[in-house]
Formats: sequence, C-alpha cells, structure tokens
Amino acid sequence: MPVKIQFNRASMIKAGITLLTIAIIILTPLALLLYNMETALMNPSAYKQLLIQENFYATLHQVIASQLTHELQASTDDTNRPAFINITKNSQQILMNLDQAELQGLIVLLLPIDWAQIKFENIIDQYFASMNNRIYHPNLLIAMDDIKERLIGKVGLQFFVEMIRAQPACNDQESLAWQTSPLEEVPACFPSETIIKESEPKTSELLYQIIARMPDEASLEYFFGSFGYQSNEATIVTRFQKLAAGFWKARIIIRISPIILLILLFLLGLFHKPERSFVKLWSLPVILSGLISLLMAALLVPVYRLIISNSVIPKLPAYIAPDFIGTFARIGQTAAANIAPLIAIQAILILLLGGLLYLADYVRRRRLKIRKPPTKKYTLM
Repeated sequence: MPVKIQFNRASMIKAGITLLTIAIIILTPLALLLYNMETALMNPSAYKQLLIQENFYATLHQVIASQLTHELQASTDDTNRPAFINITKNSQQILMNLDQAELQGLIVLLLPIDWAQIKFENIIDQYFASMNNRIYHPNLLIAMDDIKERLIGKVGLQFFVEMIRAQPACNDQESLAWQTSPLEEVPACFPSETIIKESEPKTSELLYQIIARMPDEASLEYFFGSFGYQSNEATIVTRFQKLAAGFWKARIIIRISPIILLILLFLLGLFHKPERSFVKLWSLPVILSGLISLLMAALLVPVYRLIISNSVIPKLPAYIAPDFIGTFARIGQTAAANIAPLIAIQAILILLLGGLLYLADYVRRRRLKIRKPPTKKYTLM
C-alpha cells in the first residue's frame, strides 16, 4: 500500500517563519554593504576623489621608483625573463645601476604631478566607459605623446645626463668610444662632465632614435602588471578586472536588494495572526538585523585590514613591491571607512524601526487607553 505523507500545517508555518526570519537577518547587513558599495564606489568621481583624499599623486613617484627597484632586484633571479623595458638593448643594465632615490628623481623629471593626475583620471574614465558598455576586460591605455614631446626637449637631455651620471665610471676605452664613435645605444658608464658636454649633438640624435621606438600608447597591463617580468601568474591588473567584472555583472541584483528584503518582510507578514506574538514575528528580526548591520559597520575597516593582510597580500605576485601594495591597500581602506558611516546610519534607522514596532506591540498588549478625567457634577440645593 502506498504510504501517505501527512504534513502538519502548524509545523510548516513555523518552519516558514523561521526560514524567512533567518533570511532577513542574514541578508539585511549583506544588502546594506553591497548597496552602499554600488552607490558610493561605482562611479569615476568617487575614485578620483579617493586618490586626492589619500594624497596619491604626491607619493606616486616614490611608489613607481620602489616598484621599479623591487622589479630590478627580482629580475636577477630569473635567467629566462625578457629585456626590461626593451626600448634600448641595455635598458635593464642601465636601470640596475640606479638606486631608488635616483630612479625617483628621474621619474619626477619625466612625469610631473599634474600630468600624472590627468593620466590616472583618464584611465579611470576609460575603465568606467568600457564597463558601462559591457566591455568587462578593457585594455586600458596610457597616452605617451606628451611624455615623448617632453623627452625631445631640454628635459630629455637633462634626463639622459642625470641617468648617465648615476652609472659607474668609464674606463679609457669606453671614454674614447664616447668621443670617437656614434652613440647607437645609451652607454652604461659615466665618462666625464666634459665629454658629456661635448657629446650633446650625438646625445640628442640618440634621444630622437629612442623616442621614435617608443609607442604612442602603452597598456596599463604592462606598467602595473609584471613590467615585462616573465611569470605564469596572472598580473594584478588581470585579477582586479576579473573581480570587478563579477561585481559589475551583479549590479542589477545589488540595486534591487532592498526590494528583495521588502518582499521577504511581506511574506513574513502573511504568517501573522492576532493570536501569534507580534514581537517575535516582526520586531525581533528587524532589531537583530539592525544590530548585526551596526556591528558590521563598526568592524568593516578592521575586517578589511585582516582580509588584506592574511588573504590578499600573500597571494599577490612576487614582483609587486610592498610600497605598491601598501598604497593601494590604504586607498581601499579609505573607501571602506567612507562606506562604514553610511551603513551605520541605515542600521540605526532599522533599529529605530524595530524599536517602534516593539513599542507599538507593547502598547497594544497593555491596551493603554487615554481616558478623560471624571467631571464633577454639581446639584442645586
């Protein structure tokens, strides 16, 4: 005989209430976090403001110099890597003779702060324009025209001379080659101030040849990737784009997440009956959601630091310098700190709503009524 499965209606209602309550308590803080991330961070002006707020452009030259130095030191352990910035045959050898302070001085000379800000803001605009057009892995390009024009003039000659001054002294044969042979590549030695001054025409001609080899546009994947480092690991730009693409595709769900919560509350309200506890059904889930959301706002920055230090940094490629990591980690922390107050305010409003629901139920249960004081009756004697 077939077995008849009997359902207890009261148990089913109780299970439905429990599941909806748990869903509301869990999804409320998550929805607040994602919704505020989407509204506060998914626009280009937010990131432009973050970079200014963190004084990013004032420290950019130091960060790039630190990354270059770190990359050059790491490159000595890899015999199979390609030439470092292969504009000249001996680019890597020349750069390896520079310390971090000398590299920073050259970068300051080549890329002023105002130019750096324009280029970064242009990249941000490129990125958001691509993402809004559903190009989720855009090839972000840095215009090199203004840098090439700067190298052609006096700045380029000064850049060349400062770079040569940082090289080890030439021997007699190398010094003679400076004076008698045409310069086909940048020499990796310093002859003397007199020879450098006399060689200005040859130096200018060499600069023109080097600049002609430079591309008009350079990919961000190269400059903020592995800088030509031969590695099987995904570059930091690729990893970021993959993460951002997933978030961007989920924007529609994130935007309607408050509506989803309202639907859950509506479904929960369908189970309410006069004889059932109003406080347990409505007030407590709302109050718990508010408390958890408020706790999340308070812990957002500490949890961010914990995740970055324990889960993100250990998985980054070896060629990323600590200064580079620290700079962008601080920018992310500032973004989290900007979102936390918004979540806290919304959590407090949810708590107030829960408190008012509890108060309303308390008043209803006590059946408080406002009664008029009894009036005195007067009789005529």
